[in-house]
Amino acid sequence: MFTVTTEQMNKIHASMSQPLEAQNAVFESLELSSNDYEWGEGIPDALCAVSRDQMDIEDVTDNPLDYLSDLSEDREKALRAGAKITEEELEEYSQKQAIEEANSDCVTFAVLIKFNDGKRQAFGVFIDEMGGQGGNAFIDFYGFFETEEAADTARDNIKEYIVV
Repeated sequence: MFTVTTEQMNKIHASMSQPLEAQNAVFESLELSSNDYEWGEGIPDALCAVSRDQMDIEDVTDNPLDYLSDLSEDREKALRAGAKITEEELEEYSQKQAIEEANSDCVTFAVLIKFNDGKRQAFGVFIDEMGGQGGNAFIDFYGFFETEEAADTARDNIKEYIVV
């Protein structure tokens, strides 16, 4: 949890109806680091987040039989004959790759964090990257939310990352 002042909480709540850029400006004004998180309530709600940019989608698209598994015999024949990989097949492959990374050495997390001023609370969704001895760093911000459920839904809908 991040403890903020009443004035900061007012800014957070006022920004919730604004575009993401305005919310980000409020977050930046708080000058918080993921290393400042107050662990009194335990670890934040964090799930592995794998950037879609780091996946070698071009190779999968160009050589689908080298990457896709569990294909039917008919689908395998169609791909051998030059059929293109479908968006669903590509997404399934991406999900599997993200799960593999999450089970091995995930260093980037989609994090849901609580802000509290002693009277009210708000939630924020971030991408947090582990930096070893240098500590963690927020690398992407996805908004402030009134409820944990709304923040969780937003985290589930991040398009630039696969969250597992």
